[in-house]
Amino acid sequence: MENYSKSDIKNFVADIHLLLPSMIEERIRQLLLELEMIEENFDREIAIMYLSSNYSSNKHLAMTILRGMCDSDIRKYITTTKQALKKEIESRHR
Repeated sequence: MENYSKSDIKNFVADIHLLLPSMIEERIRQLLLELEMIEENFDREIAIMYLSSNYSSNKHLAMTILRGMCDSDIRKYITTTKQALKKEIESRHR
């Protein structure tokens, strides 16, 4: 079995950069709003299910990896994902 760094493993969780280009802007805005609500009312299991089901093409692997993370890492992942969504919305307005 190959050894992966922490950043490599996090790349298995999200293929957001692969998924975003095919989404319509309204869907991206909806995801951003939902993600902000998840962040505001943080619940570990809800955050894990939401992130793995909406931002990964390999949902089971993403869920497994997220369950192995501490809450602070999940929160960082939420922040990073929010930034990517905002960046995508901005790029579509240029």
